[in-house]
Amino acid sequence: KGRDDKGNNGHWRPTIEWCDLCQNDLDIIIQLEQEPEELMVLLDRLQMMQYKGNFLSKHNSSSNRSASADEIKEYVKQLNKEQKEYLNKLYAPDFEMLGYDPIDMTA
Repeated sequence: KGRDDKGNNGHWRPTIEWCDLCQNDLDIIIQLEQEPEELMVLLDRLQMMQYKGNFLSKHNSSSNRSASADEIKEYVKQLNKEQKEYLNKLYAPDFEMLGYDPIDMTA
């Protein structure tokens, strides 16, 4: 379930492989890490603020819990230099298009 034709978990595929950002006329991109702040911007633009309670009561993670910034830093510390370089190369277009920083090689 959720795997591509090579057996890879599609959840980890770079965004540019499944969402052609350049071919779509997008008005807003929400970084879920900034939810609910960015969600409020979207709801306001869609004139749907009266429904914000419906959205804020939902979790966007299948585990009902997202990793904190500190937890992510701890995970990154466990990666070796080659793994960090690989991830930075794999996700470089995503980082650039979606406004994320590459993985810190000194962490």
